[in-house]
Amino acid sequence: MLDATSVVERLWDAMRSRDWDRVEDVIAPHAVIEWPHTGERFASRDAYVAVNRGYPEDWDIALKRVIGDQDRVAALIVVDQDGHALHCCAFYDLFDGRIVSGVEYWVTAGAVELAPPQQTLV
Repeated sequence: MLDATSVVERLWDAMRSRDWDRVEDVIAPHAVIEWPHTGERFASRDAYVAVNRGYPEDWDIALKRVIGDQDRVAALIVVDQDGHALHCCAFYDLFDGRIVSGVEYWVTAGAVELAPPQQTLV
C-alpha cells in the first residue's frame, strides 16, 4: 500500500493527465471534498470526479509541495491554464490508502489587488 503522501502525489499526477480511472483509484467512493471558497461540497468520489472531468482542458498542474503523516496530508498545487494561475492549498484525510475527505482552498493569482507594503513591527 502507498504511504499517504504518495497517494496525494498520485492523485495530482492523475489529475494532470486527466486519467479519471486513476483519480478514482485513490479516492474512496464515500469521500467528501469541500471547496470553501465557492461553498461547494462534493459528497462522493463520483461528484468530485465529475466536476473535474467537466473542467476545460489544456491545464498544466504542478504539485509544489506535499507533507503529511500516516493519514493526513497537506499539498500545495499550482494549475496553469491559458496563462492564468490557480493556486490550491489542500488538506486530505486518508484511511486504508485512500482519500476519505479533503478541503481544497483555491485562489486565482492576481484576483485581488495587493495592498501597499506595510511596516513590519518587531
